[in-house]
Amino acid sequence: MEEFSPLLIQSSSALTALVINLGRSQLIQLNGAVAMILGGNLGTCFTGVIAGFSVSPKARLIVLGQILFNLIGVSLVFVFLQPFSWLIEEITASTLIERKIANAHTVFNIIFFFNNHAVL
Repeated sequence: MEEFSPLLIQSSSALTALVINLGRSQLIQLNGAVAMILGGNLGTCFTGVIAGFSVSPKARLIVLGQILFNLIGVSLVFVFLQPFSWLIEEITASTLIERKIANAHTVFNIIFFFNNHAVL
């Protein structure tokens, strides 16, 4: 599901909003929500892939770089899914699953932002 939802939605933030509603309805727990968020962040690369078909070879390298950065970031967090979920539980003052899911999305994107800019 998480692999295909961003292809339909084209936005990891919109997918996160849907996951938050699943959490609010108690249809998903934090680990599953984090996995869906990771899938959403990886899935948004396909917008660049689709656009990359009609651009120059240099622009295709940028698309490839985006895919690699997302793949590496998602893979690292996915390997450490339990510790990442624990971190989210610890830093979230609220007991609401919605807040934890939103924080997981935010923390992943902050870590990923610094990861991308450290390499550049």
